[in-house]
Amino acid sequence: MRRGLPIVYEIPTIGRDGALYDPHPRRPSKISEVVAADLVRDIVAGDFLIGNHLPPEAAMLEHYRVGRESLREALRLLETQGLITIKRGPGGGPVVAGVDPRYLARTSALYFHLSGATYDEVLETWQVLESAVAAKVAALPARAEVRRALAPHLRLPTSGVERDEFITGAGFHSTLAQLDGSRVLVLLLRAISHMVVEHVAEALTPLEEWEDIESEHDAIAQAIFDGRPTKARRLMSEHIGHIRESCQRRWPARVLELVEWR
Repeated sequence: MRRGLPIVYEIPTIGRDGALYDPHPRRPSKISEVVAADLVRDIVAGDFLIGNHLPPEAAMLEHYRVGRESLREALRLLETQGLITIKRGPGGGPVVAGVDPRYLARTSALYFHLSGATYDEVLETWQVLESAVAAKVAALPARAEVRRALAPHLRLPTSGVERDEFITGAGFHSTLAQLDGSRVLVLLLRAISHMVVEHVAEALTPLEEWEDIESEHDAIAQAIFDGRPTKARRLMSEHIGHIRESCQRRWPARVLELVEWR
């Protein structure tokens, strides 16, 4: 039996009259949403850093020309997404918090659940994306730079290994995505790997399978160093596939559950 809601999005088309036709038009944005978007643009344009305070409320009210309630709702929207924190008391106010993929994972999980997506589909997507990244990095001409960046993440000691780093190879895989140069891929992959770690592989013990993980990382890295995209793609697909198979074997019921919003 099918679970979840259908995905209804259709690409808008241009009619013969030149007008844009959207079969599923979005509702108009609320004032607070417009202000939140303006705030995000201004944070980026102003080169704000993590920990920087946003302007005082009075200054923002004047700048954005909105009421206090709309401004505060906009700030709450950004706080909910983890983009700012709001400190209370003297010297408090909204502070830039950075870009945390865990919040992207949480929002995505809501859509995944409503669409009927399972954790096995999350694992499959992780496998596809990681494989593409490995192939792209292997095709980069700057081999020496790639080698220097990946070297610290190969043959790591097993003592003191964090669970999420073990399961996802956080340093190795994040570095690959960063070498590819796509911040979108970094965010997507970190959000997906967060779901894998926190929703599925909660009981996996690092020392049990570290040798296999480590050996596979080394083989992938060597294919990348040799400039062999096809081999790098295949080895990465097999690597994530092994983790996926391990999850299917250990938690067969869990991987078939709908992605949870949490």
